[in-house]
Amino acid sequence: MRKFKNGQRVYWNDPAGETSGEYTVLDAHEEKYQNYTDEDVEDYDDRIILIGNGHSEAEVNAEELDLLCPLSPEEIHKVQAMQDAMQDLRQDMLNMMRETVSKYDEQRLEHPDGHSFTFHDEDGDKCAVIALEIIEGELTAHLEYENIGVERNVKACFVDVFVLYEIMVQMIDE
Repeated sequence: MRKFKNGQRVYWNDPAGETSGEYTVLDAHEEKYQNYTDEDVEDYDDRIILIGNGHSEAEVNAEELDLLCPLSPEEIHKVQAMQDAMQDLRQDMLNMMRETVSKYDEQRLEHPDGHSFTFHDEDGDKCAVIALEIIEGELTAHLEYENIGVERNVKACFVDVFVLYEIMVQMIDE
């Protein structure tokens, strides 16, 4: 059963065909319908939902609505806030890796036994991380493609920083 919440964006399929369009749920009457089950709406969802578009309001049957976004504005804000926090964390990880690698001889960190770590590059191609190094002030990952015999450096900011950080930790721990 679809859950309607205040603030959700919906599309109203007006049975009269006069005012169909995008609306916002103004009152989902969540308390009134809290005990409704899938069986209650099996044939026809007759819950009454108040919607509006800034110009008009209407009480409509839930059956006439399509959810454009099942998230409320508060939930969308939480998702965006988490995205911002992840971007900040990503930047902090890049800074920490750059600072860490810069302390090694020749500003290059690699496994002492020459071990490589499975990775996927910025295009999703399988490769191995051989080393992390600072080149012209930029943190890079030295990648090797065994299947084609190619090695190249890629700026760390263009690849999966979270996986690259884990690889750095493994290089240090071993």
